[in-house]
Amino acid sequence: MVALGVLTSDGERFVGVERPPRAQDVVELPAQVVSSLEASQAVNQFTGYAADLVSVALWGGAEQAVAGLAARTLASEADVQAALAYAEGRGLLRVDRGPERVVLAPLDRRGNHVRGEG
Repeated sequence: MVALGVLTSDGERFVGVERPPRAQDVVELPAQVVSSLEASQAVNQFTGYAADLVSVALWGGAEQAVAGLAARTLASEADVQAALAYAEGRGLLRVDRGPERVVLAPLDRRGNHVRGEG
């Protein structure tokens, strides 16, 4: 487990690492398995955050600065961009990207724009 990067030793005992490496970064896996793992990891990493961004778009206004979203959600701008891409790929949002701002359009299950309160 130490060789895989899941455990580390402090000289007296073994403890789990804070951020273990992804399986596909440690073990050679078939492409189909890697694809499945990455999809599962994206769901775990971004589902809740993507829902937060949908809420921001519904109640905070559609036009947002990426830096502002990062500050409001205590995330990095890279995390915001990744979550927006995830939300867009899952059909939760349509994202129109500008140089410094994005326009977020929440979508219903049929892909139709949902109007917010903001």
